[in-house]
Amino acid sequence: MPEPPDYTRYAAYLAGFTGLDQNEICRWTRQPARRSHIGPRGMYKTGLTRLANGDLLACPCTETAKGGKWPITVFRSRDEGETWQRVETQGDQLLGKEPALATLSDGRVLLLTSHPHGFRVSRSDDRGQTWKTTLIGSAADGGELSWDGCYETVRDVLEEPDGSLVLLMSLGTWGNREAPPSKAWLFRSDDRGATWAKHEQVKVWDDPEPMFAEVSIVRLPDGDLLATSRTQGDHAIGDMPPADFPADLGEAANHMMLMTSKDNGVTWTTPRPFLSRSEVHAHLLVLQDGRVLCTYATYHLPFGVFAMVSEDSGRTWDTKHPVQLGISWDFYVGWPTSIQLPDGDIVTAFAIRAYNDSDRTMDDQIAQAVRWQLPARQPTAGP
Repeated sequence: MPEPPDYTRYAAYLAGFTGLDQNEICRWTRQPARRSHIGPRGMYKTGLTRLANGDLLACPCTETAKGGKWPITVFRSRDEGETWQRVETQGDQLLGKEPALATLSDGRVLLLTSHPHGFRVSRSDDRGQTWKTTLIGSAADGGELSWDGCYETVRDVLEEPDGSLVLLMSLGTWGNREAPPSKAWLFRSDDRGATWAKHEQVKVWDDPEPMFAEVSIVRLPDGDLLATSRTQGDHAIGDMPPADFPADLGEAANHMMLMTSKDNGVTWTTPRPFLSRSEVHAHLLVLQDGRVLCTYATYHLPFGVFAMVSEDSGRTWDTKHPVQLGISWDFYVGWPTSIQLPDGDIVTAFAIRAYNDSDRTMDDQIAQAVRWQLPARQPTAGP
């Protein structure tokens, strides 16, 4: 481009070009997939899980009014994502943004939510019908964890062999390089998610920004943990230099980073760069054949949801062959979550902005699920 965009002219400073290598062309191939809508227009980011009986649950959120509540609606699919029916839930009201669902080994379902209603773990013992919610953790003033305190979201629950559950929670400050260093803790539950307590402090970097933000964690086949976390981009990560424009200009410089742990999350490797700028909301899934799938959102052109695969437990990624799963009218897109069906097909659920005829962005949103396939893993060449 002749000159950089004036980022201040764009919402969230996302001009659509940050993170793009304009010295590339793309060569597309196409393959069939099955796409469905989760609920009516107005549904936004969603979690996704597969129950022990094979049903799928999704939980898109929406905003009732600008600055108002973020209620969550639960939908069930009994046909592996082909169609979705609303669940008339009972018990505690489900609230929060950026929800995540997890099915435990005993069939219980957990729903994790964050701002602006505090950090909540909601539990269901009857496949998503009835819910009971617990607010976890406490802030310095004795109150519950909240977005205002810059406690960061988590997308996965780790289930230990003894039945205990672990969440990784991080606290930091965005956009203030003079703030105190961030902190992180492992929160443990010994009663299947009913109560949570700080279990152990995690060693993190000497930086105000939280080292774990919108974090997705998986356990690899060798037992190590692999995590991806969102970073603001105003400081160097590995060989990725700081953004070449002020990081306080919104989200345009944001990207993901990767780290691993060999001791169940107490210590982690130095973060290394992952994905390009304006590529966020990364979600990890270990596939049946041992590969690691990453689905993520692009806040640059073409706006949408993409996927790519690692053949070596996250050390390297096939960045030259991303799979485009959905396209959006603008950058209000993302929070993809994927599960794998017994036959190997993948179902990915996410939100996109499909319309441009409302004064409220949420009214232009839809939640989608797409069922798709990856090519089979190629056999390793012999000696």
